Amino acid sequence: MNKKEIIDELHKMGYEVKEETLVKNGVNVLGVSIIDSDRFMIPVFHIDDIIKKAESIGATARAVAEEMLDIHNDAIRESEELDKPLLFSKENFKKNLYVAVQKESKEDIIKRKTEFEGIEKYLFLRINAIETFWTTKIKRGMLQNIDMAESEAWAIAEENLAKEIEIARMTSPFLQEEKKMFIISNKVMFRGASAVLNREAVKVFAEIENVKRIIVIPSSIHEMILIPCYENEDVEEELKRCSEIVELVNEEKVDPTERLTNRAYLIAF
Repeated sequence: MNKKEIIDELHKMGYEVKEETLVKNGVNVLGVSIIDSDRFMIPVFHIDDIIKKAESIGATARAVAEEMLDIHNDAIRESEELDKPLLFSKENFKKNLYVAVQKESKEDIIKRKTEFEGIEKYLFLRINAIETFWTTKIKRGMLQNIDMAESEAWAIAEENLAKEIEIARMTSPFLQEEKKMFIISNKVMFRGASAVLNREAVKVFAEIENVKRIIVIPSSIHEMILIPCYENEDVEEELKRCSEIVELVNEEKVDPTERLTNRAYLIAF
């Protein structure tokens, strides 16, 4: 199966299709959307992922096209229920504005460097949809349309993120059983790795664990891992080992569009 077969099926069903190259965490992916509406928030399908999934279950190009159309129609219906145009309502915009992180990029979006080398933070809208989220990265023109200053947007997004931060204990086969590890993310575990940027939340965590040093493992764009470092531990050796683990897991387990960097970091208070 290939892209042309799926698009041909959509054409047979009477729909026009738009193709575009999207940048997802520094990786170029081919996006396809169905054009039959003037709605702003319509789903963009990552066609390579769809083809890979379809081939794994033996689906036909027709079946794939029909499923894409179902998802598109669900999105249009939900868009209408949200009383569009959502993006031009300043209050709704503020409610759905968040901070996420990705590898440093050259994207023309509102972004800033972070204290973690190779990782940048950016503003995005996250809107609940059927079993998923609609998202869009924020460009300066979007803020101009709703008369919002960039500083105000950052403050609102960081406040929204702070309300959702969650830290939970986890276990891992990669480290000793007695080693404590915690996941830090947002409550929906979606683009929540940015939670680690909230220094107050991390400081409270450190106080609870009674430590002044924490190793941060960039697990993916969705979450990070916190490892408390106690006074009798060799932090440099642990940092080196964790960096090796990050590189290995990234190569074997993490999708390139969701990877951050191949190293661990140290936060000290």
